[in-house]
Amino acid sequence: MSDLFDTIKGIFNGETPIERQERKPGESKYYLINPGQEGKRFSELETTDIPDEDEEKGPLISQLPVVVGTVVSDAMNLYSKKKEMEKANQFGYDNYAHRLAMCENAQNGPLDAVISFGGGIIKEAYDLHKKIPQQGIVSPVKTV
Repeated sequence: MSDLFDTIKGIFNGETPIERQERKPGESKYYLINPGQEGKRFSELETTDIPDEDEEKGPLISQLPVVVGTVVSDAMNLYSKKKEMEKANQFGYDNYAHRLAMCENAQNGPLDAVISFGGGIIKEAYDLHKKIPQQGIVSPVKTV
């Protein structure tokens, strides 16, 4: 009986964390009830979130699986459009295929749009880096 009493006392004194059963976006897994709220209904009690371990690593580390999945998905879409472009083998189709893939990726949300845009800039910089020593600066820049 004293263990149950101590647990309940710890909960209402803000010492024992409570695990959320149904988390909403932005809520941590555990929270504490703020002490000193005598007389309030349970639903009216103010609480304090306990930061998740992933949040302590920082937002980029905790979101790494999402970012990696998005990069892979976007890259696969770009690769499939590249294959379609090679199969079509028509003059000017590469511009259409690039724009189509970037548009499709961007429709998946802001993260996909940023990743696709950044990937496009990196690819263009790489292409220029390869072409400028062979063709000079004017010819590759005209085609970009």
